[in-house]
Amino acid sequence: MTTTATFNSPNLQSPDHVISALPFLLGFIPQASAVLLWLHKHTLVLTQRVDLPDPTVSENPSHDLQVWAAQVAQASRHVDADHVCIALCMEGEITIKHRQRSSSTLASVLCRSIVDVGAFPHAIWLVFEDQWVEFDFATASFEGQCHELDPQIAAEVAEDFACAGYEYLSTRHGLVHEVAGDPERQAAVLQAMHDDPGLGLDLSKNDEREVMIEMFIESCQGVRGGDDHAARLLLALLDVQVRDGILWKLSAQEPHAQLIIYLRSLVRSAPPGLRAPVATIAALYAWMLGDGARANVVLEQALSDDPEYALGRLLQVALTNAVPPSRWVEMMQAMSYERARGNVDS
Repeated sequence: MTTTATFNSPNLQSPDHVISALPFLLGFIPQASAVLLWLHKHTLVLTQRVDLPDPTVSENPSHDLQVWAAQVAQASRHVDADHVCIALCMEGEITIKHRQRSSSTLASVLCRSIVDVGAFPHAIWLVFEDQWVEFDFATASFEGQCHELDPQIAAEVAEDFACAGYEYLSTRHGLVHEVAGDPERQAAVLQAMHDDPGLGLDLSKNDEREVMIEMFIESCQGVRGGDDHAARLLLALLDVQVRDGILWKLSAQEPHAQLIIYLRSLVRSAPPGLRAPVATIAALYAWMLGDGARANVVLEQALSDDPEYALGRLLQVALTNAVPPSRWVEMMQAMSYERARGNVDS
């Protein structure tokens, strides 16, 4: 799971700063996770989170561990980064000797894989709650002093991120809850469709498509309606030209953290059969914001509704391979609005 963001070096000037920033960079508190911060000229360009391998695998430099480490590094091989900071976030005490030994083995193997893709491991920390131990490259071990996270630095980092509009939840389950279908709202949307089949939409006409595209953008900007309004938007998104017109317009705007709140709300209102398009748009927008954690969670909702949804599968490939969202924006802006939307007269 990955997220792409840009933060200047003052935010990452010490281990306490980096470790305090991890929940904000990911969207939740990492546990049993390896978090890799890929930096280029002291600017963070990619945050990557992966599950730690099974402890029995990480106790010895086995083939399975080497394969795991190679896959982690290769997933970000295209990123223009010159060095990497790594946090191994544990689920238990980090002062236990056998845990330090297995983590040291894991760190050593991961370092070799990072070097293989042309980056330099700058620092590695073993982390549990507010404690951390730094990896000693000379002895290839975590047997040094155990540090307590500085509460003042943690508070300063939290304030900086809060001012920038970032927040996090305690677990990944909280992210899932944000976009899980709401039965009452789904029932209200279905009732609106039952009361007025078709909801007056005629998407065979380009001017009607334009009306729905503008209605969607206005809704994202705060012009909201009732259940029939949500139902019309969800039905309109089944039309690929409407969807792609919306995506072009969203990519042309400066990403705004508040907009994702409305998109998540619309995902929760979408009944089965109508969830894939809106969830994919929400996932794409979360990705554009640099929130890979939420992008992955919302995308799961889309592909659960329609496993073959082409745009969702394309985004899944991009997220799996840590493609920067700037590539998507560049691709959309390289074409005209008419071309992006299809410009098919009916």
